Amino acid sequence: MSVSTLLNMETCPRRWSLSSSEYPEIWERSGYPPKPYSATLAGQITHSSLESITKALDRAGCSSIHSSLFVSVLRELGGFTRVIETKIDQLLKVLSTNPRAQHNLAHLGTKLHSRVPELRTRLQMLISKLQIQSRNVGAYRSQETSTSRSPLTVGMHAEVELRAERLGWRGFVDFMNLGETECEIIDFKTGDAKPEHEFQTRVYSLLWARDVELNPHARLVDRLVLSYFESEIEVTPLKTSEMDDFEKDLMTRSENALSLVRQEPPPAYPSVLNCRFCPVRQICDEYWTTTTQKQLKAERLAEAGVHPNITLIDIEVELVERQSLTNWSAIVTTSAELPPGTTVYVQFSQANMSLLNMLEVGKQSRLIEASLIPQVEDRASSEFLIVMNTMSEAFIA
Repeated sequence: MSVSTLLNMETCPRRWSLSSSEYPEIWERSGYPPKPYSATLAGQITHSSLESITKALDRAGCSSIHSSLFVSVLRELGGFTRVIETKIDQLLKVLSTNPRAQHNLAHLGTKLHSRVPELRTRLQMLISKLQIQSRNVGAYRSQETSTSRSPLTVGMHAEVELRAERLGWRGFVDFMNLGETECEIIDFKTGDAKPEHEFQTRVYSLLWARDVELNPHARLVDRLVLSYFESEIEVTPLKTSEMDDFEKDLMTRSENALSLVRQEPPPAYPSVLNCRFCPVRQICDEYWTTTTQKQLKAERLAEAGVHPNITLIDIEVELVERQSLTNWSAIVTTSAELPPGTTVYVQFSQANMSLLNMLEVGKQSRLIEASLIPQVEDRASSEFLIVMNTMSEAFIA
């Protein structure tokens, strides 16, 4: 169990179950293919670049970001820009095997490379906050190459996997500073601050105390830091007197979450917050019920006012007739914005020929993040045009 797994299970057991299942007919990797959002990918690139740099500093035994050794390490890596561009290329290579990214991979690549200056600035901001414990270069021990787990030595350590085998829990710490008497954990965040971030770092302090291999003397964390681009938040570490109660609560939450995902089917917790960026809503039958769609519409109205500006929608339609290579007439079967039976015209992208070849009369199609354009001007009646843009997706039943 990990923090992310627990939180995902608790947020929506159905989503976790659908996301974690195997789909060999779609691809060879585990889980359902995630939808690539450029903002999410940018965060991953920043974090991955940060990991590469901190590991290189760790290997070199660098004791300060102000030292000449720091400059030498960065020069060996090719500089911040080279690190980021390399990570973008590596990520695009991984995405090339994702069926949900293949049709707009070039678009994603262009967008990510255009953000290199911004990502460089953000990476420099995070690196500038590092306070590194000094130690001898000879003390370096790579967890990546070591086959055994032995006690951590004094110094800095990047991407440390903590394991509490007795609890069945593990977690990856971005950065640890170990002194003779001090222990600091830093978790880098590339997005906005969230309450669960503090919970995550407190879990890390528990896992460090319970990791009998890396921390055989059960040293406690003295300082927990959440490092954001423009700020740092210090989280109060767990005290010895708090450890047992925190562990008990964590185990109870874990057991409750596991009992939910073991149900057949696991319960779904639809809401605008949970469903807006849900990566598996297209295959979640609960999401496409009339009751859920009405609930989501009511939540959006309460959130945005009486007349919300709806630009992107999810809609299920039945294809009726092909009008051209890319255009189809269809009938709405489920939607929060349009009543069932409404005639719409769907404009698919010519760039996705594999999808166009799958379209047939009578097929149920779930369209994700499509543009809704009311009252098509070149038609006499108040019909609607559904435009599939670069980031839209269609799932054919």
